[in-house]
Amino acid sequence: MTSRYAIIAGGPPSSVSGLTEYMQHGDLAPEQAKLAAYYQHGGEPEQQIGIIRHDIHPLVMRGLGLDDGQPLTNQRLDGIFSGHTAEGNRIDGKTYSMRNGQPNHTGSIVFSPTPHKSVSVAWALAPPVEQAQLYNAHLTAARDYMAFVATELGQIRVGKNGEDGRVPGHIGYVEFTHHTSRQVATVVKDGVATFEATGVAGDMNLHTHFVVPATAWTDDGRAGSLDTKALSLDFCLAADAVYHAAFAREARAAGFDVELDTTRGPVGAARITSVSQDQCDVFSKRTNAGEALARLTATGTARSPALSTTRVAAFT
Repeated sequence: MTSRYAIIAGGPPSSVSGLTEYMQHGDLAPEQAKLAAYYQHGGEPEQQIGIIRHDIHPLVMRGLGLDDGQPLTNQRLDGIFSGHTAEGNRIDGKTYSMRNGQPNHTGSIVFSPTPHKSVSVAWALAPPVEQAQLYNAHLTAARDYMAFVATELGQIRVGKNGEDGRVPGHIGYVEFTHHTSRQVATVVKDGVATFEATGVAGDMNLHTHFVVPATAWTDDGRAGSLDTKALSLDFCLAADAVYHAAFAREARAAGFDVELDTTRGPVGAARITSVSQDQCDVFSKRTNAGEALARLTATGTARSPALSTTRVAAFT
């Protein structure tokens, strides 16, 4: 029920194909996938379509090579997510760091604002009208969150390691909304936790991923790397607060009773009051298993012979 981010290392476009594959296919509820296919393709869905930032600056579109009107295929997403253009070429004017002859740049950064579990439970079980209202409340809040992130992250470092300050720039991102937790289980084997596919549908988990290519453009057209030093704990907590305040505003406007739950973290998470904590726990296999694994690890039990191979019912 908080946001999180992941920094994706740069490299050849093929190095991020797993990320692209997951973003395009992962965690989409079957009924939503079929609905999207009806409007987008007229047949069974082959992939979930990413959405380019709706107010993306023309300099960013041109710099990433997205101004040619071509669709966002996996191959083109591989290009921009790896720190290149959609065609897989180096971005004009950008300096790429190397180490021992290998790429050492950031390809992209993934932000994933996620509502309180009560929101996902209410959304999944609600009638169509209420379901759409909650879905739209989440999307609006997630986009407000990213607008906040873009203001701070969209800065270009000047000089070595930013020694000469920062210059405001424009950034882009591609949005993917997923509906369930990933269909994997946590397996502890010889004290080491790994993930395995289960083939079982994950719990409802409404969330949106924003993949930000790690390049910004100034008003005069210069390209440079994002200021990742801005990603402090205080910054992330402030972004969380923006999301939950926006969701509460939108959900209340639609008629839902919402309160801020401050029992699990420093930022109050907007929760739907009609969904109990017990109901949330039933549909939180990933969290429950993670807490169980943490307890085992804390007591040293996870490395005992009795748990040399343990399968934990978790989804991530």
